Amino acid sequence: MIWLFERGDDVTRVETRFDSDTGEYVAEIAWADGQTQTERFRDYATYHARVITLEQQLAAEQWALQGPPTIIADAWKV
Repeated sequence: MIWLFERGDDVTRVETRFDSDTGEYVAEIAWADGQTQTERFRDYATYHARVITLEQQLAAEQWALQGPPTIIADAWKV
């Protein structure tokens, strides 16, 4: 899924997916300042906790979720 967060004219993009090649959950963040980070998790519980923490961080920094997420059809395990 792709989530867009806006703050003024800035946009931060968060992509979450499952990497079936490695068996890992992935969170990729493209910050408005151009920095990117990729985080990988072997288990869902740790991944889910990190996504919640990231959402809380963005809210605390006054980022606002813009619209519904875009679903990447082939990005999740079946």
